[in-house]
This record gives sequence, structure tokens and C-alpha cells, in this order.
Amino acid sequence: MFGADIREILVWLGLRSPLVEARPLTATLQATVPSRPASSASRIDPPWTTWCPAPDLDGGVVRAAILRDLLEQIDEVESLHTPEAEADARFLGRLVRCLGSERLELPVFPDVSLRLDRLLRRPSPPLSEVMDLVSGDPDLLRRVWTAAHSALFARGVADLDHAIARIGFDALWRIGMAACVHAPVFRAGRYQRRVEQLRAQGLVAGKVAAWMADDPRGDAYLAGMLHSAGGLYIWRTAAQSGKNHPSQARIRRVLRDHSCGFGVLMARAWGFGDEVAAGVGFWPQPERAVPEHIPFARMVHLSVVATMSADEGRTGTDSGGLEALSRYDGIACSAQATLSRAEQCWRGEAPAPRVEDAGQVVQSAS
Repeated sequence: MFGADIREILVWLGLRSPLVEARPLTATLQATVPSRPASSASRIDPPWTTWCPAPDLDGGVVRAAILRDLLEQIDEVESLHTPEAEADARFLGRLVRCLGSERLELPVFPDVSLRLDRLLRRPSPPLSEVMDLVSGDPDLLRRVWTAAHSALFARGVADLDHAIARIGFDALWRIGMAACVHAPVFRAGRYQRRVEQLRAQGLVAGKVAAWMADDPRGDAYLAGMLHSAGGLYIWRTAAQSGKNHPSQARIRRVLRDHSCGFGVLMARAWGFGDEVAAGVGFWPQPERAVPEHIPFARMVHLSVVATMSADEGRTGTDSGGLEALSRYDGIACSAQATLSRAEQCWRGEAPAPRVEDAGQVVQSAS
């Protein structure tokens, strides 16, 4: 059977003992699912409460934990012998093959983005070198040109140097970093709408996190932007499962339990540090991160809550985002200002000038 073949591969890779079954992950996942108060059947849970944090920051631990759970799910569906179960098995099998390979089959972070990051982190980036890099990548050039000709500006520009000067190095850096989530590898066929929603939320969350950290070119933006990167990969994998598509319930389960785990693996594969990995992996429950990373993970959590709440507000829905943010009001954020910044980002507006709020300075950078 398929599961037995995969288990042989895992034994060969040293990820599973040939004699002793790995400890089931069920209890671990149950422990990480956010607790929710009893509610009526008609109540919709806030979207930020439906994600489980990663089991660890160590890529090897995360990889093994996800593999154990996916194999258990394959065991569940193999005996059903229905077209839907077969589609579920193919979907799960693709994820297992990715994690079970010696080199994880995860998307590669764009080389031009890494080069742009290194260049723009220099004290005084030479404009000529920046122009050479941008002009050498058609997709990056198109995005810079589009940003420079947006409705925010009254007049167009004729030259690339003027386009870069208009949007600034901070916005250019964010455009370059966002290339990873815009990569063709995340095309997801019939699920593309879901991918676009996650991608849009990530871009807004990145801006909100950067605003909160007062650091327009740093880890806060990356962690906010990549908080749902694992979900992009899972939806893309679901789209590659053949003519019979996996069940929505199966996809939702994998998204809930393993989006953050896959996000940690992607952050590790892309060479980002512990802080970004912690923000991506523990934003649903920041208190589960190691103590040194709790404040950063909490900031990413608040940026995601604000982003999702503001997104709901565009359709007249309210799952209690301001209330959730208010728990940290004056401690880690200004609840109303953070929600307002997320609303501005969805509208494509620049941040308001700095103001004093809740005894602290509310940052306006980003």
C-alpha cells in the first residue's frame, strides 16, 4: 500500500524507526488547538483562532511531526476505497513525498529578492546598482513600474531612476521580498482564489507588522508577509492531486494543523533567522514560543488579527477583532490605531503621521 512504501522511505532517511512506531501527533495537535468558549452553532469563529502553531522551531522536529500526522491520515483514508478517499490519499502523499525527500521539495526564494535585500541593507545603496538589478528582472521591473504609476501619484514618470526615487527604497525592498509569494510555483488552479486571499492578507499583515516595529525593511515585514506561506504551499499541492480533488474537510484539516509548520520549514529553507521563523510558526499562539521570541511572535499575531479583522470589515463582518486587539492595548499596541492601520493598508493608503496614543508613540513607517 502507499503508506507502507512511504514508511520504508522514512526509515531509510532515519525519520522513522523500523521497529517502534512514532508517538501519535494527535495529542500534540489537540494541545495546540486554541481553546474556544462554548457558542451557538450559528456563531463563526474568528479566522485567527483556527490555526495551530508549529510544534517547534527546529526544522527536523517540525518535519518529523508533520510526517507522522500525515501518515496517520493516510492510514485513515486507505481503507475507505472511495474516489474522494483516493484523492485525499494522493494529496497527503504529495505532501509526504515533499517532506520525505532528502532535500525538501519546497519553493526556492527568488535570487533577485535575496540580492536586492543584501544591496538595500547597505548603509548607502548605490542607485546605479539598484537600477541594474531591477532592470535585469522583468517581473520586478514591472512591479516597480506599476507602483510608481499608481493612483497615489498625480503624474507618471518616464525613467526607472525616477520611478525608484518616487517609491523609495523601503517600498522597493518590500516589492522585492513579496516576489516569493507571487512566484508562479504558487499557482493553484481551481484554488487560486484561496491563494490570492492568503497572499493579499500576508502583504497587508507584513505592512502592519513593519509599522508596529517601526522597521520598514526588516524581519517584522517578512514574518507578517509569510505568516500564511505554508497555506499557499498546501493549496498548491491540493491543486496537483489529479482529476478527483481532495475533500474540503481534508484540506482544511491540513491547513489548520500544518500551515504554520510548513511556514517554519519554508523560512528555514529560505535562510531566515529564528525570529522570522518564530513569527511565522507561533503567531496563532505567541505565548507558546520560547520566551525570547514571544514579543516578536505577539507582534505578528496582532498584525494578523488586525489584517483579518479589517478584511472582514470590508464585507460588513465582525468577529471581534478590536476586542482581541484590546487585550494588548497600551501594552503591545494601540488597538484602534493598529486596526486603523490595517484598514489603511487594505485601501492602499499611506500611514497617518505619528501621534501619541496610549502613552506610547504609534509608528508611521511603512
